[in-house]
Amino acid sequence: CTPIDFLMLKPNSLRTPYTNIELAHSLNKPLRLAQKMSYCLRKMEMVKVVGKKGRSFLFDF
Repeated sequence: CTPIDFLMLKPNSLRTPYTNIELAHSLNKPLRLAQKMSYCLRKMEMVKVVGKKGRSFLFDF
């Protein structure tokens, strides 16, 4: 697998910038899984934090 392959997991309905809550809802998965996905994508430098919405980080590709 390459880091680009992981971007294929992103749902088409997800708008950027997005929060982990929005990612979880668009995937219909638990918030904890969305947080783990975002963490891994950040470590692979595939997404970056671009701000905050309330207490949630905003991510962009």
